[in-house]
Amino acid sequence: MVNERLATLGPNEPPTVEPAEPRCPAWHALLLSWILPATTATCTQHVSLRRAFGIHLFAALFGLSLIVFCVEWSERPLAGGWFSAMDGTAGVVLDYLNAWIDQPFETLVWTVGALVATETFFVVLAMALCSWGAADEPLRASIRSSLRQTWLHTPHFLPAVVYVGAVAILMGDARREWYELHRAPIWPAMPNPVTLAPDEPGYAEAEAKHAQDLAEYNALVTEVQQRWSEWRLRQPWYVRYEEVPSINAGCLAALWMLWALLRAIGAPRRIPTAPRPVICDACGYNLTGTEPASRCPECGEPARHSYEPVVRCGVPWEHRFELGTLRAGWQSLRAAFLSPRVLGRQLCVRRRVTVARGFHGLFLPVVYVVTFAGFPMTIFLVDGSRPLIREPEILLIGSPVLATLAVLGTAVYVNLASFLAALLHRGSGRFNLAPGAVQIACYLTPLLAVWVLFGMATLGGLMALSEDGTLKLYAQAVRLSEPELAFGLWTILNGAWLLAFLILVTRGAATTRFANH
Repeated sequence: MVNERLATLGPNEPPTVEPAEPRCPAWHALLLSWILPATTATCTQHVSLRRAFGIHLFAALFGLSLIVFCVEWSERPLAGGWFSAMDGTAGVVLDYLNAWIDQPFETLVWTVGALVATETFFVVLAMALCSWGAADEPLRASIRSSLRQTWLHTPHFLPAVVYVGAVAILMGDARREWYELHRAPIWPAMPNPVTLAPDEPGYAEAEAKHAQDLAEYNALVTEVQQRWSEWRLRQPWYVRYEEVPSINAGCLAALWMLWALLRAIGAPRRIPTAPRPVICDACGYNLTGTEPASRCPECGEPARHSYEPVVRCGVPWEHRFELGTLRAGWQSLRAAFLSPRVLGRQLCVRRRVTVARGFHGLFLPVVYVVTFAGFPMTIFLVDGSRPLIREPEILLIGSPVLATLAVLGTAVYVNLASFLAALLHRGSGRFNLAPGAVQIACYLTPLLAVWVLFGMATLGGLMALSEDGTLKLYAQAVRLSEPELAFGLWTILNGAWLLAFLILVTRGAATTRFANH
């Protein structure tokens, strides 16, 4: 083969050498997965699952130790340093080892249960996200690649723990130092009641003394209340809202980890393409020997629709520079929602398409902003501004936490719906439908942004029904508690929306079963 190739070259034409695949040892993921996820994933495609699991296990155990160290560091005396935190960490480890001696069965059950739950979470996460990096390969190969990168990405947990732990420790130390310099007012002790009976001698004097002590106590309480209010007003923001920076840092770390994990799973991979005959794009009939100008003998579809790559020329969003961004986006969304099968016939699933991922990424900030603003707005419409004024943590903590969960849920569900659609059609075709399904799901992302608004609206409606007592009456009628009924209604209404999303993705993915391009 080499001699034949050299014989076809001209006298001055150098032979073309295919560039070698970049390779890095598995331990490089410990250092670079959190900062260069795509590059690290490209260089670690050759790593076996066994070695990837070893990196994952080491990072998980080291991360658990790091969490314990951060907790002990935050609880150390202000004058203490590294040695105090190390002593506390060593004490936790010794307590765990002693638990194996004192209660071996209970410790074994808890340890195995924690390991099984953790590994199940990672496996389910890898399967849910495998569509993001799926290609023209068997579905199990996409799952293996996703699981490899998920395990190799576990070291990203380490800098995330350091980041969140550093913020929490700094805020906690600043708060404790302020408390050391500004002691809280001490509340006076309430005077003891009179223990004598009314007919006993000295009762009148004791009662008068108790009345005098009670008057002095009330005067001291009034004074301490005034001093307490002044003391509270003097508190800086990092004392009054100590948890806010830490929780917001945790939200930012979660978004950072999901972004890096998707970058790693979606990194380009070298996949050998096996030659396969041309089949009918509509029914899957083998068109070997059929002229492009004729029709499929099975379904009558023009054969050129299966031979010519121009038939699957891409969705309107891929031609946004010619059509205009708004017009192309609207046409892609409308086709995905109203005619998912038509959109599926336009997709090119045999090449690595990242345009759909960009369309999906455009709406994730929309989901965040809608949730961040919608949660306090819902509370304001139901209860007015008083809860927001009395408890600003609703806005400072509740909004970013819910907004982060909404973004994470949207990104994961887009991939999960794609994976489920590929599983549903696995027996009806020869190819992996995950690459086409994830593109359909990405173009349907605006529906999930609307779903967030729907979820906020249903939450506000249930809160209003709870305020006027209607929800309580319905709960008594069905013999459920009020929170159980509210959660059930919210889950049913929003679950129906998510089920409709899955149906649309499944319908669109069905048309990519026999795609040749």
